[in-house]
Amino acid sequence: MNGPEARRREISRVADLPKFHELKPTQSVVDALRGEISIPTLTESRKPRHEGEIVEVRLASEGPGLFGLTDYKDSQLWSGIFNHSVLSARYSLYFVAELTKRGHKINSQRILDGMIVSHTGRRQWEEVKFYPDAVRKELARIGKDPMEFDKRKGISNELIGLRLIRGKVPQDVFDLVSALAHENTEFPVSPEVYDSLEYRITEYVDHRTTHTYLPLSSRMGDFMIGNFFNTQNLTLELIEKLKEKVYEFTRSIIERRKAFYLKKSEQEVTLEQADQEAEELGASADSDRLKRIDLIRLILHDAVTEAFLESEEINPDGLSDETVPMPRWEIDLRKAYVESARTEIRDTIDAGDLEIDINNPKDWWEQFVVRAAGNE
Repeated sequence: MNGPEARRREISRVADLPKFHELKPTQSVVDALRGEISIPTLTESRKPRHEGEIVEVRLASEGPGLFGLTDYKDSQLWSGIFNHSVLSARYSLYFVAELTKRGHKINSQRILDGMIVSHTGRRQWEEVKFYPDAVRKELARIGKDPMEFDKRKGISNELIGLRLIRGKVPQDVFDLVSALAHENTEFPVSPEVYDSLEYRITEYVDHRTTHTYLPLSSRMGDFMIGNFFNTQNLTLELIEKLKEKVYEFTRSIIERRKAFYLKKSEQEVTLEQADQEAEELGASADSDRLKRIDLIRLILHDAVTEAFLESEEINPDGLSDETVPMPRWEIDLRKAYVESARTEIRDTIDAGDLEIDINNPKDWWEQFVVRAAGNE
């Protein structure tokens, strides 16, 4: 059987992969997500659309501060980054399982562990950016070198994360995360890592996943709009028009690169050509996250990975909780994430300060809160 129906069946066969479900994260990798969290403090926010507001925050004084969170507000606030990491791990492992069936040899454990610690610098990066006054005070309170603030400021969240997990995770995992970093100026990565399927698959899935699995063109289009365009003064109508143009651009360069890779076209879209097209759209040359040309390079690289999956008769689309169910390791990890704040969650629910519709939780965190509150 060929065509779309065959590809849909490729996705449905995930239930036939017991090894996929028997995996579990290395304990040292999970522990590397932990950190020391400050007491609540009031500070002036510099977060977009909240500038000048006085807000209460908890800070990651040391470490990533993305697991073992005992404060329910803290747990809920950072549940999105945690969700992205474990969801990306699950979907990456789906592709690994499918490629393994076709004779490719890929290290599943390295991928699972690598994706779990792939965003460990995000919290410290955001806190330095949005709450600098509070971070300075907290670092002084715990006796850190005055230069510690500067070490966190002005570098990518990926580089912050690499500094935090160095020596705490297996070296092959660290090397993979180093390769995934957009701006890594400290930790050399060998060509073998960049050539590996572990890197190619995890990069591709990371770029398609938010709280759900999205088309590559719209996911990267949203990233481009959010980081390379000034939309602050645009009306909703103008933002929608911009979105249409950017989506069409990303879709175009992806499909053209795929067509060349699959030998359906002799015309290759080059990095320089695609970057020029992005400039003509109005995308700025640089952003807080990475340079425009580096983003274009990533999109084109992901397009080749997508074409590779299609050449292996693997459908790169349609991944969800239904087509790729949550495995045991992920259920246990999500449960442990919420369980850390169990006491506070229960007290807050009893006090009426946390309202959750137990029959219709709005996200994964609330779903697992319902489990924790119900002694499941």
